[in-house]
Amino acid sequence: HIHISYEILLPEKISINTTDLSSIFFNLLDNAIEACSASGNPDPEIRLSANISNGFLTVYMHNTKNPMQTFTHKTTKSEPGAHGYGLSIIEDICQKYNGSYQWIDHNDAFDSIVLLQIKNL
Repeated sequence: HIHISYEILLPEKISINTTDLSSIFFNLLDNAIEACSASGNPDPEIRLSANISNGFLTVYMHNTKNPMQTFTHKTTKSEPGAHGYGLSIIEDICQKYNGSYQWIDHNDAFDSIVLLQIKNL
């Protein structure tokens, strides 16, 4: 029961490896779904957008979260040894593509911003 909206505008061919692109989306979505489920909010939401501008792929995600759970860059899942690598994976991908990332805790919502430099094909 999560309201999801998305706008993904990508060219057919892009200089970013398909596996890397999938990892970004899958890890962001996995974290957002978990945060929405634990939020206690009766109307949780996820907003996702991806587009290319000024030589960068920008992926933006906004999701509902539990205001009592402060972002610490550590997993909130049980079995922390088997989980908690998603953001680190994204951060490594950002480094690989001369990009950047930003994780913003807004108390009852969370924003993820990922920038990856692209090459013209």
